[in-house]
Amino acid sequence: MDYKTLFEKQGEYGVVTGFTLPIYTVEGLPGATLDEEVLGENGFRGMVISVNKNQLKVLSLSNITLNNNDKVVRSGERLQIGVSENVLGHIVTPLLENLLADQAPLVYSDIKRPLDVSPLGINRRSLVRRPLRTGVKVVDFLVPLGKGQRELVLGDRKTGKTNVALSAARAQVAEKAVVVYCAIGKKLTDVLETWSYFQKTGIAKRSLLVASTAEDSPGLIYLTPFTAFTIAEYFRDMGTDVLVILDDLTNHAKAFREVYLKAKAFPGRESYPADIFSLHAKLLERAGSFTDAKKSEVAISCLAIAETVEGDISSYITTNLMGMTDGHIYYDAHLFGLGQRPAVNVGLSVTRVGKQTCTPLKRQLTETLGQRLSTYNALKNYTHFGSELTTEVKAKLLQGELINAYLQQDFLELVPEVEAHTVFALILNGYFANVDELVLKLEQLKKDIAEAALTNTLAKLMIESNDLETFLEAVKKVKI
Repeated sequence: MDYKTLFEKQGEYGVVTGFTLPIYTVEGLPGATLDEEVLGENGFRGMVISVNKNQLKVLSLSNITLNNNDKVVRSGERLQIGVSENVLGHIVTPLLENLLADQAPLVYSDIKRPLDVSPLGINRRSLVRRPLRTGVKVVDFLVPLGKGQRELVLGDRKTGKTNVALSAARAQVAEKAVVVYCAIGKKLTDVLETWSYFQKTGIAKRSLLVASTAEDSPGLIYLTPFTAFTIAEYFRDMGTDVLVILDDLTNHAKAFREVYLKAKAFPGRESYPADIFSLHAKLLERAGSFTDAKKSEVAISCLAIAETVEGDISSYITTNLMGMTDGHIYYDAHLFGLGQRPAVNVGLSVTRVGKQTCTPLKRQLTETLGQRLSTYNALKNYTHFGSELTTEVKAKLLQGELINAYLQQDFLELVPEVEAHTVFALILNGYFANVDELVLKLEQLKKDIAEAALTNTLAKLMIESNDLETFLEAVKKVKI
C-alpha cells in the first residue's frame, strides 16, 4: 500500500520532530505498536522500535531520508513479507526486493509472514537424527554435523570460514535441500562473488541470497537474518529441508549496537545493548529438527559465521554465540599461515549433537581419527630425534602425517563419504609407506573407489560393517 491509501484507512498520521540517523522521533500515531511498519510520503519505510506516551522511535529501513515536519502513516501491520517459491534463484534485499535490476521480477504470495516470530515449541521438535553432509573431510569425519544443528563457524578474517559454508551449500542442494545464504552488511563485490559461485556450481536454482550491503541503512542490516529465517520457515512448512548460512553475526551485532545506541538505549558490555544475547538466541532457536502434521521430519540447519580478532575466541559476541549453538568449527590463522587447507583446528572445534547422527562405523572411525591426530600432535615435538625414535613412535607419526595430508582439500572439491571411508581405512591399515606415495596414488584410488562404489561393493561394506575392525579387514579384500 502507498501513503495515501494507508492514511485514508488509518485516519491518523505522525510528524517527524527529530532524527539521529537511522532513528527518527515521531509524534502522533497514537495507535502504533511495536514492530509496526510505517511509510512516508516520499517512499520511506521504517519500523517502530519504541513506543512512549507522546512519541515513537522509528528505525529507517531504506536509504530514503526524512526531514523535520515530514509526515508518516502506519500500516496497521507488523513488518511482513510475502514469500513464495519464486524467490529461489534471486538475490534479494531484507525487504524481499530484487537487489539486481536485471533479475526476473519477483512474484509475491498473498499470505504474508512476519519477520520476527517466536520459535516453534518443544512439541514440534524432534531429535537431530540425520547427518548434514558438507563434502569437507575434516568436518564430516572429525566435527560431524546433523540436519537441524546450529553450528558456529569462527575464525579471523580471510582464513576460509565461508568456504565450508559454500561447500555445505553444494552438498545440501545435491540432497534436494534449499539453501538460504544470508550476507549481512557485506561489500557488494563480495555478495556478487558469492552469487557467481552459486551460478557456476549450478546450485543457484535451489538457492536464495538475502543480502544487505555495507552501504545500506543499519536498520536494513539488522533485519537481514530475520528475513532469511522467515523464508527458511516457509520452505520448512512445505516439507523441504533448508540450510541457512548467516555471514556473519559479528556484523549483525555491530548494526544492532549502532541502532540502539542511536535510540539512546542503555549500553551494556562493550556498548552492546543488554538484550544482544536474547536477540541472537531467539534468532538461532528458529533452526532445528521439526515434525510436521504427518509426523515426518524436516529441518532448518544453520551455519552461523562469526569473526574473531587475532584468534581471540573469548570475546563477548563470540562467547555468546558459542553458548547458544550446538558446537563450533574454529578456523586457525596460524594453521592457515602454515598452508593447511581447510585451516580447521580440530582440537578447538566441537560438535555437540552431530555424532549421534553417525552410523556405528563412522562414529568409531571419527573417534579413532581424532585420537590418532591427538597422538600425532603430541609426538611432533620428538621428530628432531630422528633415528633415535622407536619403531612404534615412527609408525604413529607417519599415520598422523598421512591423515593430515589426506584431510587437505581444495575449496571446489566435494568428497563422497565412500571415498573418505575407504582412504582412511587404507591409511589405518598401513597401505601407504609415506605421504608422497599417498599423493601419487590418490587420483587413481579415487577412480578405483568410484568404480567399486558403482558395483555397491564398498557401499555394502559400509552398511554391513557395524564396527571399525570389521570394515578395516573387509577393505583389505576389496580390489582397488
